[in-house]
Amino acid sequence: MVTELIKIDEVKNILSSFPDIIGRNTSSVKKCNEAGQTLLDTIEGEGMNEAIDQAAADYLKKVSVTIKNMDERRKPITQIFDRVRSFFTSQEKEIDPKDSTTIPGKLVAKRNEYAKFKYEEEQKRKKEAEQRARIETEKANYQQTIENSLLSYFN
Repeated sequence: MVTELIKIDEVKNILSSFPDIIGRNTSSVKKCNEAGQTLLDTIEGEGMNEAIDQAAADYLKKVSVTIKNMDERRKPITQIFDRVRSFFTSQEKEIDPKDSTTIPGKLVAKRNEYAKFKYEEEQKRKKEAEQRARIETEKANYQQTIENSLLSYFN
């Protein structure tokens, strides 16, 4: 199943490019921030004008392109991570006791049924014991009443 979902050679090839991608993206962020800081410093020193506003607009377009390029460089790696995560979570889902369609989930349901059965049996036993106790109490009261009546009659 692992080889169907994730090809090990593909993972190795993609991950071997990881250091290069990290380096290129880090360099892109650094250069982008340096260029942006230069523009900010110019604005703070000279104030805004048409030329600086156009330079800022051009800079922000380049930022969008840089973000897109960084995204495209990292996508193969993050997709592998997503596939690996999905693989593991799908395996965990196959034995999730909270899911009633899995074997552990079915066992939980059986245990719950049995616990309910035991509870109902215990309630039934208690009810029968209480009824027997009431009958015994009633018998004792009846016998006491008869004894008192007979004592009273003979007295």
